Amino acid sequence: MSYVFTVLGWVSIIAGGAWVGITANATRSIDQTGPYAGAASFGAMMAMAPGFGLMFSGLLLLAIGAVVWRLARIDRNTAGTADLLERLIPKKP
Repeated sequence: MSYVFTVLGWVSIIAGGAWVGITANATRSIDQTGPYAGAASFGAMMAMAPGFGLMFSGLLLLAIGAVVWRLARIDRNTAGTADLLERLIPKKP
C-alpha cells in the first residue's frame, strides 16, 4: 500500500512541476511595457498556483506512504517477535 502512495506522490510532484514550468514559459509572452502588465503578471502567478498545490499534495502523499511503510514494518517485526517469544517461552498447560 505504501508503494501506491509513493507512486502517486511522485506523479503528482512531476505533474505540478510540469504545470508550473508550462505556465512560467507562457508568461514570457506577456508584454511587460503595456498598461496592464501588472494585472497580466498577477494572472500568470495565479495560474501557477494549482501546480504548486499539486506539488504540495505530492509531498503529503509521499509522507503518508512513508508512514504506512513504517507501520507495516512495525507490524512485521511485532509478529516476528511474538513468534519468537512463543517458541522460547512455552505456554503452561
